[in-house]
Amino acid sequence: MKFSFLGLVILSAVSMTGHGAGASKEVTIQQLHPISKSRADTAGKAITRVYVNSVTWGNTTCRADAIDIDGEDKHIMSILLSSWIAGKKITVNVDDSAKLLGSVCKVMSLNVK
Repeated sequence: MKFSFLGLVILSAVSMTGHGAGASKEVTIQQLHPISKSRADTAGKAITRVYVNSVTWGNTTCRADAIDIDGEDKHIMSILLSSWIAGKKITVNVDDSAKLLGSVCKVMSLNVK
């Protein structure tokens, strides 16, 4: 059983590295901006744009002051909101090749402390 769990952890780690250029940064949330999937430039996707303190996303072309959460990623949004309200430190992982709207990168995962 221990080996099965370890294998699952390794497989998960490997599968997360198959994206484009990515970066992780601790952010401070400034504002939330929900965007309807009916908006013409969202390609039918509901998005929540999260404005953050300006950060450098490493070797990416990600916009410095915002991140996007896909409307389908309800678990990420839920954890982000509860962590923000609780005053927890939030580290965001973005993917340069996954942009939902403009130059803002998509949130791929969170780390909460």
